Amino acid sequence: MAMEPLNANILLVEDNLSNQRVARMMLEAMRCKVNIVSHGNDAIETLQRETDAPYDLILMDIGLPDINGMEITQMIREKSPEMAKIPVVAMTAHVTDQDIKNCFDAGMDDVLTKPIMQDELFNMIKRFLTRPQ
Repeated sequence: MAMEPLNANILLVEDNLSNQRVARMMLEAMRCKVNIVSHGNDAIETLQRETDAPYDLILMDIGLPDINGMEITQMIREKSPEMAKIPVVAMTAHVTDQDIKNCFDAGMDDVLTKPIMQDELFNMIKRFLTRPQ
């Protein structure tokens, strides 16, 4: 599927190696720069370290081995005004109404359900790139 290049800078927080590979392939096909971390603490450290090249979007797995994605999102929102501006999109297979509500309550901006479809991912990123800050 040919897509227009998005040229976004994406932080992918995902511990599953297969999911990392699939997401990287999809994102690179959209001409996105992808940085992958496997743990929540690594996500916080990466965001603090890379302040001069801020991310356009964070794709956040919910079920991480150290801290769950909702807790990490809350930490990101509390750390600094710069980090708080970055849209965070949950990636989860848990899609009950309560699960989705919990994601929004934690400060996430939207939810993508796994398995992730490339057209849904493309539309989600494009929407966040074109929204006013």
